Amino acid sequence: MQNKVKIPGTGSGAFRILVWIKQTVSGCREAPFFAMKTHLGLVLLFLFPGMLSAQEFFEGIPRDTSFTVWSAYRQEIQKYPRIRIVPLVIPAGIVVKQDIVYSVLSDTPYGRRELHLDIYRPDNRLAYPALLMIHGGGWNSGDRSMEAPMAAALATRGYVCIPVEYRLSPEALYPAAIYDVKAAIRWVRAHAADLGIDPNRIAVSGDSAGGLLADLAGATNGNPHYEGEGGYSHIPSTVQAVVDLDGVADLAVPARTERARKAREAGRELPGDARWLGGTYEESPAVWQAVSPARQLSLASAPVCFINSSNRDHPGLTVQVGRMKALDIPYELHTIPDTPHPFWLFDPWFGPTIELMAAFLCKTFGSDLSSSPPHSAVKP
Repeated sequence: MQNKVKIPGTGSGAFRILVWIKQTVSGCREAPFFAMKTHLGLVLLFLFPGMLSAQEFFEGIPRDTSFTVWSAYRQEIQKYPRIRIVPLVIPAGIVVKQDIVYSVLSDTPYGRRELHLDIYRPDNRLAYPALLMIHGGGWNSGDRSMEAPMAAALATRGYVCIPVEYRLSPEALYPAAIYDVKAAIRWVRAHAADLGIDPNRIAVSGDSAGGLLADLAGATNGNPHYEGEGGYSHIPSTVQAVVDLDGVADLAVPARTERARKAREAGRELPGDARWLGGTYEESPAVWQAVSPARQLSLASAPVCFINSSNRDHPGLTVQVGRMKALDIPYELHTIPDTPHPFWLFDPWFGPTIELMAAFLCKTFGSDLSSSPPHSAVKP
């Protein structure tokens, strides 16, 4: 049996919001009430930003709450009146574990910092490929709970799906985010036996800002400059596949760099990419180039499935695809017709997105639910 819950209306009040959250997770016996301490606040924060201002502190960490499922819905509903927010569905046979600490940073401006991930997987003792999932939000907003519907859906296809928390720009500038992503990959590989994961079949997906991070993680396979100090330094952070949903392949292009330069000259607030990178291109060109996946490809880079909206530019994509061809790195390129930027959050595009992701991962890894050998009990 599946549990499907609709988003409450805008005038429903806090009580109905709490009821919705409780109903949403009620079908998963191993998912506590969004871990009360952390996820309740974050779900309220990231689904209903009007409850707080756009800049808040949550458990002592600065949070920008401007990008949420609900804010994206409100932005797109007038142009696409038939869209619906995808509810969180935990199908029978899928087990969820939440708030697992994958990295502890002992000395940050906000004290001791724990980074978390969640796990969605088939409820059995077989080993599967892993898919780490990186949320979007302009590198300054969003939350890993936004990946939950996709994680639950893809887990039914024979993957261990792992939405990952990473530090956003109100807390830490680049390269903290890619260091966190690489640390999460290393942690997953180090614990593969306990998690029921094939350590040789690890993929990473991301949407929008998370798409760039996923693409960068795969492009920089084996590059020590992107590892950071998030633990398990002896474990490789290489991935075998990438899914990039509407990400940017190159930030160091004139359309992006000129926007930041003009904002600086006019005394306006810098755009989100420049704030995340700590300044304009003219101030730190090496940083803007280092963060751009299209400029970091090598023979070790992972295959990529690009799934794009039809109403957004994708700077650097043509260049990256050309370089991947030259290096003989497999790729797929898909555009979903008549789609807004955050298409993966909504029906009617959620289903086609899952199908494209699953087909690419199946081609890359295979996903026969009966073919993998038993492993030790799942003990994250």
